[in-house]
Amino acid sequence: KNYVYGPRGGGIMGILWETDGVIFPYTPSLNISQAVTYNSYNPLHANQDFQIYHGTPSFAFVVSGEFTVQNQRERQYAIAVIQFLRSVSKMRFGETDDMRGTPPPMLLFSAYGNLMFNDLPVILTQYSIEFPQGIDYVRYKGGQSQNSLIDGEAWLPAKFNITVNLTHQKSPEQHRKEFNWTDFRDGKLLQRGGGWW
Repeated sequence: KNYVYGPRGGGIMGILWETDGVIFPYTPSLNISQAVTYNSYNPLHANQDFQIYHGTPSFAFVVSGEFTVQNQRERQYAIAVIQFLRSVSKMRFGETDDMRGTPPPMLLFSAYGNLMFNDLPVILTQYSIEFPQGIDYVRYKGGQSQNSLIDGEAWLPAKFNITVNLTHQKSPEQHRKEFNWTDFRDGKLLQRGGGWW
């Protein structure tokens, strides 16, 4: 948390400590996509081809939800979420960064109980933030609370959508040592923290 949000009580993302990460304030939509890949084998002089299992890629999903900006706390939270997405989509870089070369951080996704998404390790592959027309924009002024020590201002839409594309990501070692198809089938791996899908 300290690595991703920055120190508690400081920085533009300080408010995310209070909610233990990014929480969509209204129930978002969630669309899951799982591919299964097969290679086609085409024998000579045959009436059909044959599909040979190749693999099951990491599943991807899209979370899209609404944010409102009606008071100072919602303004502060919205700007923190936007900064979070900006930050976790970038690697460490630059001559003054002692950790340069470190890729964007792995994230944990939880929703709908431990048999659905239970601290699922994911990577952010894309995000989009809608700044719609025909809606009021409200002013965010930084530096007005202990959780936002960054001065500055931003104009945010009173209501807008954020969409994030996530991909499930386990390490090769976890695949070798933790995955067991029978345990997965029976739901045991779903209940474990850092769960499987």
